[in-house]
Amino acid sequence: MLAQLRRPVLSLALTLLTGSVLGAAEFTLGLQLSAGAPLSDLKDLVDNTGGADVKIYEWVNLGQGHVIRPQFDTLAFAGRPQSISTPVGTVNLQGQTKITVSMVSVGADYMYFIGGDSNEPSPYVGGGIGISRNRIEASGPGVIGDARETKAEFSLVAGYQFDRHWNVEVSFRTTKWGNRAIALGQPVGLNYSLPTILVGGGYRF
Repeated sequence: MLAQLRRPVLSLALTLLTGSVLGAAEFTLGLQLSAGAPLSDLKDLVDNTGGADVKIYEWVNLGQGHVIRPQFDTLAFAGRPQSISTPVGTVNLQGQTKITVSMVSVGADYMYFIGGDSNEPSPYVGGGIGISRNRIEASGPGVIGDARETKAEFSLVAGYQFDRHWNVEVSFRTTKWGNRAIALGQPVGLNYSLPTILVGGGYRF
């Protein structure tokens, strides 16, 4: 998994570092931890159980309030739903099957700091895109499943930077999983949306 993600991370970093527009940019590293609230299909899959997110990022300060944030991110949820919906009908699980949903992604956010300086106290807003490796695992009495999909990921962010180092942030992230599943011996078009609200804080070194 890490080997598969390392190449796009390095490619993204090289693109940023060699771009002429970034010649005078400020580069720093950071870490952000967040709690996640599942929405839509994801909420049903994990029985509305909260998740946890870890983000490692590079902070590319372009000046005048403009920041690009390349990042590696991992988000996971686990729950025991009473039932789940599938194209072949509702499957009753009665809370005996554990379903784990994980999303490992690489991407980048663009953020604008309203105060004009990302090293000074300021609210900020932004959005981003990425590539996410999404995995759904099921384990329980008579149930074993493990399927993975690589999908596009989109996000919106809003937060507050307290100083050069500390920030708090709320974000909305969405991606999908689907199209590779077998039910009753036949391929079916399983599709789940995986939107999440994240609330957390970070530290920039």
